[in-house]
Amino acid sequence: MAQLRLRYGGYIHPDSEAAVRIERAVQRTDAGQIHGILETWVITGRLEADTQTEMTTKIQALEAAYRQQADVISLQFADTGTDTAHVMQIGNMLSPIEVIQPPSYPIGEGPQYAGYRDYQIVIQGLVDAGQINADLLAWEETIEISGGYPRDVLVQTLNTPPIRQRAALFTPCIVRQFGSATSNLGWPIPPPYRFNVFTEAVLLENAVQKRGDQGKFVNGRRVGTIYTSTWSYAFGLPFLVNPPGSRRPLAMPTSLT
Repeated sequence: MAQLRLRYGGYIHPDSEAAVRIERAVQRTDAGQIHGILETWVITGRLEADTQTEMTTKIQALEAAYRQQADVISLQFADTGTDTAHVMQIGNMLSPIEVIQPPSYPIGEGPQYAGYRDYQIVIQGLVDAGQINADLLAWEETIEISGGYPRDVLVQTLNTPPIRQRAALFTPCIVRQFGSATSNLGWPIPPPYRFNVFTEAVLLENAVQKRGDQGKFVNGRRVGTIYTSTWSYAFGLPFLVNPPGSRRPLAMPTSLT
């Protein structure tokens, strides 16, 4: 039976020293598409040494290795050094490879440090699921219509209750188009106006906001960066209109500037 060994960056554990339990959970966009797979590697192992001085050296080396940011973690075949199917590599990920529990020593009973030392490490990363159009994480847009109806007023008189009087048969119709979108590629570029502002409508408001890039958190831990854009447009039209509602696009162009 082939032995396995664990590699974290440039640090290679001795053959069969570490056991790895891998847990996976899908992360979905608001449209239900699988955006990424959150992998959690729970590593348990035992350092062995002939002397306390040697044990101290091995513990210090282990802790120093896991203080570094690694671009790969993998289970390898010990005899060839080639990777098994279990690999997290930064080129295929949506987040850094993060040490969420550095080397810890959960067992205090028995002859710990006298020949061996049990440890536990937890690593986590968000792996790209490779699905098309899964980078638009969240999207919403609202179309709001007001005005466009006749306008009546109440005219006060000296001796009678106020009299209802039609002041205008037509009033301007105001349409507001506002929404937000979030992507992990960059700030989504807001959608175009619903109306031609040169021939159909008067542009009353044109506001676009790029929110500062933020961490994407899963279970309280950062697993990548997300970018959110918001937009708010308002149009004035001379007559009542009823534009169709918004539909979520499959994807949106993005920019990192």
